[in-house]
This record gives sequence, structure tokens and C-alpha cells, in this order.
Amino acid sequence: MNNLTMQQYLSQVKNIVDNIAAAGSKIDPEDIVLYILKGLPSTYNSFKTTVRTSPLPADLDNLYSLLCSEEIHVNQEIQKDQSTSSATALYTTSSNQSRGRPQRRTNRNKNTQFPMLPSATQSTTLVSPQNQCPTCQICGKTGHSALNCWHIYTQKYAPAPAPKALLAQPSPYGNQDWVLDTGATTHLTPNMNQLQQSYPYSCQESVSIANGSTLPIQNSGQGILSLPDTPRKLRLRNILHVPSLTHNLLSVSKLISDNSISITFNTNGFEIKDSLDNHLLLRGHLHKGLYHIQQAPEKQHVALQANTDTSQTWHARLGHPNNKLLPTIARLIPECKNLNFSSFCKSCTVAKSHKLPFNKRITESTTPFELIHSDVWGPAQQISLDGFRYYVIFIDDYTHFSWIYFMHSKHETFLKFQVFCSLIRTQFSTTPKIFRSDGGGEFISTVFQTFLQTNGIIHQRSCPHTPEQNGLAERKHRHLLDLTRTLLHAAALPNLFWAEATATANYLINRLPSTSLKQQSPYQKLYNKIPNYTHLRTFGCLCYPWLQPYTTSKFSPRSSDCLFIGYSPNHKGYKCYNLQTKKTQISRHVIFKENVFPYTSIISENISHHTPPNTNTSPLLLIPTSCTSRTTKPMVTPPTNHQICPEPSQTQLPFTVTQPTNTNNNTTTPDKPTNTVHHMTTRSKYGISKPKH
Repeated sequence: MNNLTMQQYLSQVKNIVDNIAAAGSKIDPEDIVLYILKGLPSTYNSFKTTVRTSPLPADLDNLYSLLCSEEIHVNQEIQKDQSTSSATALYTTSSNQSRGRPQRRTNRNKNTQFPMLPSATQSTTLVSPQNQCPTCQICGKTGHSALNCWHIYTQKYAPAPAPKALLAQPSPYGNQDWVLDTGATTHLTPNMNQLQQSYPYSCQESVSIANGSTLPIQNSGQGILSLPDTPRKLRLRNILHVPSLTHNLLSVSKLISDNSISITFNTNGFEIKDSLDNHLLLRGHLHKGLYHIQQAPEKQHVALQANTDTSQTWHARLGHPNNKLLPTIARLIPECKNLNFSSFCKSCTVAKSHKLPFNKRITESTTPFELIHSDVWGPAQQISLDGFRYYVIFIDDYTHFSWIYFMHSKHETFLKFQVFCSLIRTQFSTTPKIFRSDGGGEFISTVFQTFLQTNGIIHQRSCPHTPEQNGLAERKHRHLLDLTRTLLHAAALPNLFWAEATATANYLINRLPSTSLKQQSPYQKLYNKIPNYTHLRTFGCLCYPWLQPYTTSKFSPRSSDCLFIGYSPNHKGYKCYNLQTKKTQISRHVIFKENVFPYTSIISENISHHTPPNTNTSPLLLIPTSCTSRTTKPMVTPPTNHQICPEPSQTQLPFTVTQPTNTNNNTTTPDKPTNTVHHMTTRSKYGISKPKH
């Protein structure tokens, strides 16, 4: 240890272990214990032997507490030996003045049986450090030794009293707490488990209690006293195992001398403090006239282990219910009243796994464009008026202002992001610092990542299948699409106009107050001014823009029915969809009829002029009249399997073969057509032939 304190030595060992672990190697705890024991000086030989011969492996935490307590004990023993040596020297110089007649000892009663001397727990030092006088081990008086005692040859002389416990008559006590006893000369316990190192007690002594009776001693040993709510542990030496006791008794004098502590008592309880720094270790209470220390948490944990196993059994019997329901069930089952249902169940964890709740966001941006949220939406089922199927949105975390760009495919995402960054750099003289998105391929492509790294933009990606981590963009999608559907439904517009409705929804949301911004609008937060609302018009209403530049004649109308489909981002005007030319025109000079929606009237007209379909679904064959008016040519009746039914309004006439008026042997009759398998209508099937000239 090289003159180090125990704490310094153990800290030095810990630093070595940490350095080895940092290098990537792992050390077995048993090797650490052996290394610590090897570095201890020879004064700790008995301690090292005890640890090495222990049947249970030494725990590092317990070893730390034991070594600190052993250090205090070793220092006390060294000081005690130094005091004894000086006292012995003084006794040697004054031996001629001792009491008694030692010259007569050798001639009297050589075979006298001496009474049993007191045990080690009762023995005191030969010379008191205060008055430098020896203390007799027979009568207990000071001023002479046992060799010069008057009672050395008195056989009937009673020896010093046995270890005492001044606790009153034993009475039942519900737990295994330690009770402070100021009258006890040593620690006493009826529980063998309190002794970590025990051996049979060979002496014939017994323990005297206050009612005068004696209790036999079976074992003795050492133990550890764990204090509640503190890692400090106290060493208990010379614990006597007395099975007949009903309390664990702590000798106050032994506890103080072995652990360098101080104990103060009052009417409400007691306090245990460290005598070195006066640090409070424990504050106990007076309970039924006794000062007791609750058992250490390690002991109580062992007692609760059996209940944990039983609670797992009942948890399985009841079908793995929620732990919140188990206390209610336990009140209905007598066997479950004292069970602990807070144990871990692997089956419940694996089978009932679900997403954990997301806490409210703590970190918020302090400046615009410090954090940008983005996400791609699509594909839309309906291609828009301009051929778009996707859009990408960029949202500023500080102002919640959003920019939307429509795309034909996802591959345009990187180009739109470049356009957005150029806009921010030019208009606001800054660049985004953090870019947050999901892990879509459009965001993790090589060109996208290279652009982010080149411009020093940090890319934050949400975990797979965890859109909640990009919640602002997901909620913006919902807000946009809710308003888009509302605009389309209110104006009775088809989904062809979804892009125009989405752009208008984004335009309006940026100008509406938000509760998350303390009733400010994103536009006001970004530009520090209130937006203008006077130019807003109802989406999808009828409008009449000034179209004179597009007319072909001075007498042509200067306007026509149009549909208002939004606000132009690059003009100070309105976007109008011409219902006649099917083209979008931008104009500032527009007259609106906000209570009229053209597509509503168009749908009504289609419904009113709709005719029901013909119930006869058979095809109608139209035969040219020039063929039927010829009487000189025979007409062959078509086969019955190809009979054609006329419309209900026509009169059904049978097909007949007309004979010529003049017979001529040279006249040839056309061959009868051959039946075909297919259903195609041909001239040959019906005997229609082109006249020959």
C-alpha cells in the first residue's frame, strides 16, 4: 500500500481496472479481489486468510466496506499495543512495590485448582492508560496483578461476572431488527444467519439477563451491520450466538470501539455519527422503550425472494394480466395478499410489446431555420392539372412556416431542396443548420448526403417505422390534406384540382393564427408583421377575369366564366381556370361571385339530363337500303343462330327470298354462304353481293 490509506489504495486499484477495461479487456472480479489482498501489508494477514478460506466468493462492494472497517480496527490495535508496551515498562520499574507476599506462593497448595478466568470479552488491559496501574484479572481491582492478588488461593472466590445483557425478560418481537443495549458487554443474537464467520463456542460461560436467569452460548463469530439509506457498513466483532434470546442485541460500547463512531440518545431516538468527520450515518427512533436498528436491505431482499417466485406463479395462473390489476385481484385471493407483483415477466414483455409513449418535446429552436422538418407525400391517385403526383414540404421549426413544392416523381426531391436552400440563403441570409426527415431513399441518396455534408447541415433521421420522431411534418400533412379535402368538397371540384387546393391550403395555413405559436401566425413570426387578409377569396367560386388581350375580335366578349383556383406565388394576381378553353390564366382584374360554384351547377345539369340506358342490349344491324330494294337478285335468309332483333319501335318483318320474274337457265344463282364459327357480321353471311356490271 506504500503508506496509503485504504480508500486511496482501493481508488488506485480501481483506476488500474478502469484503464484495462478501456483498452478492451475484461477482468474477472475474483482476480480483482486477489490483487487487492496481495497488496495488503502483513497486519492484514488474518483478514486475508479469512477471505481466502471463505466458502462464498467475496463481493467487491462488501470487500470495500470490510477493508475500511478492518483498517480502523488495525489502527486501534496498533495504538493499543503501543499503550500496552509503555504501560508494561512502567509496571516493571514499580514491581517492588506490589501488594501481597509472592514468596509464599510456591510453598502453598501447589495442586490447587484455580477458578476459571473470564473470557476474552471480559478481559481488560493489564495497565490502565490513565493512571498507569495494573488491573487484577481475578478480583477486577486496580493497583495489583493477578499474581499478587489476595484471592489467588481462595477456591470459593467467585470469578468476574459473565457477559451481561441488561434487557428485561425475553418477549416476542416481530422482526429481526438489532436493538441497542448499553448494558451488554458483547453483541448477542439468536439468529445464526447474522454470523458471517462462525465457530463453536468452547467456553462454559453463559449470558445473564436482567431477571437473573442465564442463557447458554452455542457459537461465536463476526458479522456485518448494514445501515438503512447509507452504503456504510459496521463491523460486528465477537458476536455470541444465544438461541434462547428473542432479540438481536448490540453492545453500544463494542459498536463504538470497533467502528470509530459515536452514539447519542435522546427521548425520541438516537443518532449514529462518524467520529472522524461527525457525518450522520443513522437517525433511529424509540419504539416501545427500545432503540432498534432496522435490518439491512440485503437481508430483507433475501426474505422477499420466495414471495417473488410465488407472485410469478399466480401471475401465470391468471393469464399474465396487467400489474395494475393484480393488487385488486390479490384482495380477492387470500393466498395472494402478501405477494409482491412488481416482478419482471419476460413473456409479457415479448408478447405485449408496443410503442412507448413519446414525451413532450423539450428542446425548441431559438432562431428561424435552425431546424427544418421535411417529408414527401404521394403518390396521388389522381394526376393533377399540371401532371403532378407528389409534393415535398419544408417546415421551419421556429416559425412553423411551410414551403410546398410539387413534383412528378420522388427523384425531384433533391432539386427542390436545392431550390429551397437557395431561397433561404438569398432572402434570409442564412442556411439551415439541422435537417430532419425520415429514412426514405430520396433523403439518403448519395447526392443528397454529399450536399448536406458540403454545406455543414446535420441530418437527423427518424428511426425505422417511427414516424412520431418526425411528428411536425406528419401533423402538417394531416392539416394540409384536411383543409384540401374541405376546399374541394365545398366547391364540388373533382380531384383533378388537388394540387391547386393543397397550395391554397398551405397559403392560408401560413397566415392563420396558431395555438402553438401563442396565437401568432407563421407569417407574422417569420416576417414580424401581420399578414394582409383583404385579398382573400373563396376557393372554387365563379370569377370573371379581364381577358381582352386574348380576344380575336373587337366584338368578342372581354371575359368568360372561370374558376378561381388559388393565388399565384410569382404574381400579384389570381389563378383562374377557364371553363371553355381549359387553360389557367393569371389576372389582377377579376370579378368574383363567391356564392356561386360552377362545378355545382355542372353536376346538377348532368344529373337532370341523364337518360336511362336501353334495356335491350342486343346489337342492331343496319343493312343498306340499296341492297334490299333490288328484286332481281335473290336474298338468302340468314341463319337462325344469327337472327338479328330490331329495335322495339320498328315493325318486325320476316326475311323472305324473292324469286325473279323472268326465269333464265343461263342465270346463275349465288352459292349459299357457308356457316362460319365466328360471330363477325359479314356480307357473305347474309347473301349480300356486289352487283356485277
